[in-house]
Amino acid sequence: MPTMIDDNWVNCVKRKPIPKGTRLLVYKKYDGHCAYCGKEIQMKDMQVDHIVPVMKSYYGAKEEAEKVRKMISDGSFNEVGNLMPACRACNFYKSMNDIDGFRKRIQTQLEHTCRSTFQTKLAMQYGIIEYKPWDGKFYFERIKTEE
Repeated sequence: MPTMIDDNWVNCVKRKPIPKGTRLLVYKKYDGHCAYCGKEIQMKDMQVDHIVPVMKSYYGAKEEAEKVRKMISDGSFNEVGNLMPACRACNFYKSMNDIDGFRKRIQTQLEHTCRSTFQTKLAMQYGIIEYKPWDGKFYFERIKTEE
């Protein structure tokens, strides 16, 4: 098995375009909403996010990396079950995190930013913005509990 710095492995996991039919199924998963923030998105603006990110095949723990590599080789990596509709901001911010890593990133980094930057403190002081703790649930999790 190539190592994470092996060019042959990097070439093996080059991203393949996701077919239009699959993109449409992903878009319909949450009725045209970002699975994470819930923002309504147009099909043309939707980014298809991998729940299990491809970068886990490079940087994940050994078992995790092997699982992702198996998903890539057997084709299940690009199946609808591993794909989520995402707005550009959420997909960018999620980056190479899995769902729990993304949740933790939001809870720690954004909370820290809200409470520590001068501009945010000032905006809060003037009542322009208000800090509201997040319950830790993404849109796709909230709508599951409403059903």
